[in-house]
Amino acid sequence: MKRFCLLVILLLSYYQPAQAQNYYFQVPRVTLDVKVIPSAGAYLRYKMEFQNSPAGHAIDIVDIGMPNEDYSIGESRFWVNGQSGSGPIQVSEYVKPWGIEVHLGDLSIPPGGSGTFEFETFVADLAFQDTTRDDYASFQITPTWFGDEYVIGTTQLSIRITLPEGLNQDEVLHQDVAFTGKEVENGSVVVSFETERRFTSEYRVGLSFPKRVLERVVTMTTMELVMRWWRGLFSEKVRVYIAIAGAICLFIIYLRFTGGTGCIFFVPILIALGFLFVRHDGVEILLWPAVVILAVIVETARRRRKAKYLPAIASVEGGGIKRGLTAPEAGVLLEMPVNKVIALVLFGLMKKGAIRQKTKDPVMFRTEPKLPSDAILHAYEKDFLKVLKRNETRDSIGKIDFSSEIKSIVSSVATRMVGFDVEETREYYRHIISRAWKEAQVIGEVESWQKKMDEKVDWMMLDRDFDTRFQPYQSRYIPRSYRIATSSASGSPKTGGAPSSAGAPRFSDVAASVSGWFQNTAAGAVGSIEGQKGGIVDFGSVDKAIGKAMESSGRSSGGGGGGCACACAGCACACACAGGGR
Repeated sequence: MKRFCLLVILLLSYYQPAQAQNYYFQVPRVTLDVKVIPSAGAYLRYKMEFQNSPAGHAIDIVDIGMPNEDYSIGESRFWVNGQSGSGPIQVSEYVKPWGIEVHLGDLSIPPGGSGTFEFETFVADLAFQDTTRDDYASFQITPTWFGDEYVIGTTQLSIRITLPEGLNQDEVLHQDVAFTGKEVENGSVVVSFETERRFTSEYRVGLSFPKRVLERVVTMTTMELVMRWWRGLFSEKVRVYIAIAGAICLFIIYLRFTGGTGCIFFVPILIALGFLFVRHDGVEILLWPAVVILAVIVETARRRRKAKYLPAIASVEGGGIKRGLTAPEAGVLLEMPVNKVIALVLFGLMKKGAIRQKTKDPVMFRTEPKLPSDAILHAYEKDFLKVLKRNETRDSIGKIDFSSEIKSIVSSVATRMVGFDVEETREYYRHIISRAWKEAQVIGEVESWQKKMDEKVDWMMLDRDFDTRFQPYQSRYIPRSYRIATSSASGSPKTGGAPSSAGAPRFSDVAASVSGWFQNTAAGAVGSIEGQKGGIVDFGSVDKAIGKAMESSGRSSGGGGGGCACACAGCACACACAGGGR
């Protein structure tokens, strides 16, 4: 209570401590009489019995929620215990979006006292076109209610709705809540709803009746109906916060779309959104579907873009299969994730004895000073080896940039595929991958199986479910370079050590040695291949141009110092709301 808080502050300022009282009362009975008139409006008359708590604040103000903004304060009046009130009636400070506060003045109900409060007003535009039947009108109403913290006990609630003359009882239909009574009084059908409940939340009732007894009905578009629901659901302040959150989400989507470039372009977009938000109510609601749709479109486009890094190839249908590609090159042709292609190259270098893992955390490799005599390196492997040699003494694998080398291997594969049938070639290498798994299932002697795995494991790594499918083998298979290193360290001439050899790492250790690097650098490598920062468009050049212009301008200038939710069952509706009122 603003008034009461102000009183407390004044008392404290005079060093007169007082214990704050709050509104605390019972509402044993409430009656709402509604009289619908042919012009589509209605007269509302409340009768509320109050029993104030001895510990409560005097009931000096009563807040009444209105169905819409078309209420008339001039036609509003009130009584307490049958005596007409003269206190002011004005727009409520607490009941939003539509509410009236009634000041009881000298008719206030004191702590421990009781009284009957009556209130009457007129509200226009409450009878709507029923969306289920063209010849019917729809009427819905929600009585006001009070904040849960103020009310003690339950309330006997009675709602009576009197319709214009000229209707038969069987023509009047309830919508959600069934009638507890229906009768004819003075030629008018009167329906009633009786219930006992806590008078602290919405209780909506509705009915439909032939619109021939009305001079007009209110028609609403779907958007108008949604906006009415939206305004009743959230206060204006909350709706502003929701709009700000939507703008932030749009900005994030924009950054994802541009790869973090061209932020200056978002300023006019934001200004336009602000203008539309002020001028058109529907933007408040349409903003969020737009956010979801744009997010789906942008993220789908980004995933497709990342997956398809291979440039267009002059493929010839029926041009034959391009054989002889290595596993990393086949991975490029199949457009496997870039991190997997790099893993294949690194593992190939380990298989050939060109590099060896030096540390696991952080992941570092060292190059061998001399290649084994039987090791033949491909051009892309030589490129990778040069990069590793330059960085082996100072950088972990996570800090090494292989973007240029990946571009080279992608370009090489695209060139070699010219004139061949791309799809037929891809199917050929998919068959090789499948066959590698089948051959791995035949164990046989450990030593011969290990050698067979040396030949097949890099092809098996091309399987998209490699991590899961390889689990049965990871405790058995030891890469050749580690077998040689283990046997040399133990002085044994064996080249096919058993999986349980002391100190021999499992293949899963080798894969784990670069997995962390995959997660941290794969996106950057793909972005570099695309020539972008991961977005769909790149405004980086614009950013640079604007930055230079601002820098130039700075130099030339010399620089200076420095409610309620109404939903309808097949009809437009009108609801009265007063959540949290006094």
